[in-house]
Amino acid sequence: MIDLWKDVFSCFLLYIADGWHFITFAGLFVFLWITEKNKNVRVVLLYLTAAVLFFFFFPVTIYISIRIMGEAETYYRILWFAPITIIIAYGMVSFVSSRKEKMTRILAALLAVLVLVSGGDYVYDNEFFQTSKNYYQLPPTVLAICDQIEVEGREVKAAFPKELMEYVRQYSATIHMPYGREMLVGQWGFYNELYDVMNGEYISPELLTSLAREQGCHYIVLQESKIDIEDMAAYNYSWYGTVGGYYIFLDDTAYLGLDVNYKKNETTVP
Repeated sequence: MIDLWKDVFSCFLLYIADGWHFITFAGLFVFLWITEKNKNVRVVLLYLTAAVLFFFFFPVTIYISIRIMGEAETYYRILWFAPITIIIAYGMVSFVSSRKEKMTRILAALLAVLVLVSGGDYVYDNEFFQTSKNYYQLPPTVLAICDQIEVEGREVKAAFPKELMEYVRQYSATIHMPYGREMLVGQWGFYNELYDVMNGEYISPELLTSLAREQGCHYIVLQESKIDIEDMAAYNYSWYGTVGGYYIFLDDTAYLGLDVNYKKNETTVP
């Protein structure tokens, strides 16, 4: 249990970074606890935050989450439930507005700004800073593929190789995949045969297309070097385009219309 406590405490130290904003939060939390009269605000900001911090350090929570559920890598996410930044913002406004005289209110506002600025960093003088040339901060190949396979007014499903799949969901909410990030975290123990086939050294077009249809995929995206267009065409997946070294294949039997009353036959993917 001591080792678990060390892991949780290290996680907490990483979360608060240099500690400046957490100290600011702690001070304002105490201030609001003493001065805030609105019961709804107290419940949402104060009691909720106190409960989150309590359960974060509670031995039973630690043991269940880390030892039993194996969530050591994501345990810090419990702290996301604590509205720390909201408490800082609300607390500072409350502190400033509680000053009665105009001059003291101005001084309190300047102090609040100084505290916030002191805990920040001027990013523009960082040697690693550069002006963004990619608005989405995602690989252009993924953006181009998604733009090509999206169908306005409906959702579609596509199988992507592992090097692209993490970016798809960040860009489009209408393109679904038969597997997700869980496949990249080995200790979670998820298995998907289509994922294994998609990312294997040798790809069987027959097995690939069969699994893709079983899992409802309209499209399959693969590196050019891994598959031949003719082999996929033999199983009714036709070439739909090439983007950045990746082939896009479309299931010839798939229905991509908008008719909700459409009746599919046995070989058609809705």
